[in-house]
This record gives sequence, C-alpha cells and structure tokens, in this order.
Amino acid sequence: MPAHEGEDDFQPSATPGAEYAKLDAEDESLARWKASLGIVPGATGNDTDGPKVTILTLELDSPTLPVGKKIILDLMDAARLAEAKKNPIVIKEGVEYNVRITFKVNHSIISGVRYMQVVKRAGVKVDKLEQMLGSYGPHPNGEAYAKNFDTEESPSGLLARSGSYNVRSRVVDDDGEVYADWEWSFKLAKECSVPAPTSWVDRLPQKVRPYLYLTRIDKPIGTLLLFYPCAWSITMASYALQLPFTTPLTYIGLFGLGAVVMRGAGCTINDMWDKNLDKAVGEFK
Repeated sequence: MPAHEGEDDFQPSATPGAEYAKLDAEDESLARWKASLGIVPGATGNDTDGPKVTILTLELDSPTLPVGKKIILDLMDAARLAEAKKNPIVIKEGVEYNVRITFKVNHSIISGVRYMQVVKRAGVKVDKLEQMLGSYGPHPNGEAYAKNFDTEESPSGLLARSGSYNVRSRVVDDDGEVYADWEWSFKLAKECSVPAPTSWVDRLPQKVRPYLYLTRIDKPIGTLLLFYPCAWSITMASYALQLPFTTPLTYIGLFGLGAVVMRGAGCTINDMWDKNLDKAVGEFK
C-alpha cells in the first residue's frame, strides 16, 4: 500500500502526548519516577545509530487456542510477514482475545508511542484500534518491552465469517515518527488455527532464519540447476577413466557444496542490488 494511501485512518483520536506532557510538567513525584527509569529530557543511549525502536512481534492470545499456543506475527521475518498478508490467519468467532506487542528501545527516549491498526473488508473500514504504549527509554539490560492491550471480542455470525479482513498496523509517536508499518490479514471461522510453518526453515531457531531465507535455501531449484551439470560431468569422467568409487563421491560432494554457496551468494548480491526496486514493488518492507 502506498505511504500516502489511507493516512486519514491513522489520525490519532486520543489526547496528544504533548498535552499530557504539559499536564504532567509540574508533577514532581512523576518527574522523579520518570528520572528513575531514565525517561528524562535529553537522555539518550550510548549508540544513536539506527532506528530508535525495533518492533519485534505482534501476538494474539486467546483461551480458545491450544495450550501453550499463540498466534505470533514475527516482524523481523519478512517472509513470514508476507505470508501473513497473503494467507489470512484464522481466528475463532465470538471469543475474547488479547493483543500483545513486544518491542525494543535501541537508543534515545521515546514518548507518546501508540499502536494503531485499521481493519478493512473489501476496501471499507470496519474497525480501528488505538492503544497507547507510553514512554520508554532503553532497557537497562538491553531487553525487550512487552505491552498487553485491553481484551477485545472477535465478531461472530455468518456475515462476519464470509470473506477476509485486511489489517494495516502502525507504531507511531506524537511527533508523527513511524517506527513500524505493516500489513496482515485474518478471517473468522468457527474454530481458530495456528499458522503452520511454511517451510522447514521455519522450524529452525529464529536467529538463523533470515540468513537462510536470504540464500533461498528452502527453494533448491537454483542450486540443482548448478549442481546437475557438475554431477553429470564428474560421473561421466570417472566412468571413462575407471576411477575409484570414492573419487567421484568426493568431487560430487565438493561441487554440491559449491552449488549451495554460489546460489546463496548470487541471491544475496541480487537482493542487495535490487533492494530499492523491491521496495518500489512492495515485495519487501
């Protein structure tokens, strides 16, 4: 979605944070409490490079989900986020659920930060959620913050279950600085479901997934196109020269590893060269 489209939907409806700050300015006890948290004017972290805030996950928790299961949107995983936009998450109708967001303050002090989401169906706005996150400084231990929102109830009925809902979420502060802006979709059903892994890479630790997706290791066709000619040539040469069985296996293994590395390097450099083009067509956020 273009940046200018639907901006009116994200106009804050609550009292601006600047007004709250003015009301709190003469509250000495509140000022001391903020100072103890590092929330003081002009305070900054050690490293001011990069974004002030990193939004990590958006979670939907409900008593109707299987024990220990949560619906989680990992905002650090571009592939899974694109999948959530294309394939709607299934939410049970008529149940209470909580939205929970986790984020990390990298540097500086953020104030008046709020989470907003606009839900549309067939292009028509049907719901808007606006929740204040508050003011935060970098965590003393470098850990992430978590914010649980008020309990909501999902719609129910035959009409509610027909079709899917498109959601645009945004984390923004009172100065209009946008920390995250993403899209996802959901649909209502009589029973909820937890998104299944879309590939074997999704079952690996979160820290390694972005690098593996970058190399397209879960889509081996490119690697095989490099490997097959090498394996065929090695096999024919070994047969013609009557080499020991271990010789072609050794070279096939080396060229197989080389095919994986070369394909991964090619995908990586292609993404680096095309990053501006990819953003223009909305392929990556």
